[in-house]
Amino acid sequence: MDALTTIGIALASGLVVSGVAGEVVLRVARRWSLNDRADEAHKSASARVPNVGGIGIVAGWLAALAVVVVAGGAAWLPAWLVWVVGGALVLHVMGLVDDRVGLGAWLKLGVQLLVAAVVVVGADVRVLTLMDAMVPGGYVLSCGLTVLWLVVICNAVNFLDNMDGLASGVSGVAGAVFLAASLMTGQVDVGVVSACLVGAALGFLVHNAPPARMYMGDGGSLVLGFVLGVVSVALTYVGEGEGGTIWYGVLTPVIVLAVPVYDFVSVVVLRLRAGRSPMSADRNHLSHRLERIGLSRPMAVSLIALLTLATGLGGVTLSLLTGWQALLVAVQTLAILGLIAMVETLGSSEAGSE
Repeated sequence: MDALTTIGIALASGLVVSGVAGEVVLRVARRWSLNDRADEAHKSASARVPNVGGIGIVAGWLAALAVVVVAGGAAWLPAWLVWVVGGALVLHVMGLVDDRVGLGAWLKLGVQLLVAAVVVVGADVRVLTLMDAMVPGGYVLSCGLTVLWLVVICNAVNFLDNMDGLASGVSGVAGAVFLAASLMTGQVDVGVVSACLVGAALGFLVHNAPPARMYMGDGGSLVLGFVLGVVSVALTYVGEGEGGTIWYGVLTPVIVLAVPVYDFVSVVVLRLRAGRSPMSADRNHLSHRLERIGLSRPMAVSLIALLTLATGLGGVTLSLLTGWQALLVAVQTLAILGLIAMVETLGSSEAGSE
């Protein structure tokens, strides 16, 4: 098989299995009343909804990976994938437990840090690897920055799981952008991993699109964030151009995921300013703030997904641009974030008790 056929199979497999598995999970969840907990203050639905949809997402992702191996062989997948699958399953199980009984925020953060550290060291998937030889302690610094990035993206996607279709939609968009980047850089194996995830995320929208019949819960959002984070790090953006090393390509993941990171940072800042834990639940996310200035929930979700696409399309081109052209992309990204901040400031007043 050629690369595009393999990616097509990966996408289709993830989409179909996630949708079908999600239907099975939904029926079982309704029978066993595996609903969202009443203390999930950030959720906006008034009725209890099953929150174990992450099982369908993970099943879709893993099944798509298996189909790729059966159809084309393991050579289509990166060698480090076994570490990522292991880490994703640990986060998935922890998320499912948290969705049922509620785990402490610091315990969940500790597990995320441990999983990220094990995967970074074991798989040797790191950012700024050039620091190994250039800076004293460069390897440790590279590992530390990568662990921090993975945990931030894990929680950024987890934070997005506050409106119907938001986390799955944004993850699908970001994953598709990284898929495009993998084709542009010739890293098809990383692209296949991303394609499987995009299929699984979009397949879940059958059950999660407004009005949602099922939520993904932490068992899904943490996995989506973790795999997106790994893919964003595994891709190589730094290359050689006519003017020398294209070092600014390393900023591609930050620009592609600028909107989810903006939401994460702004929510943390608002919580700290209010004297609350940054890991407490509330309804002060970007989506809620957009809703408070008059957007309907589907409009808020669509806008955030489109903004992610807008920054992502700029970021994916960085490795192909000259320095001044890359600067334009950076300015464009800052302008988009500035526009978001200006518009949604009207809805940024504290509403954590709603």
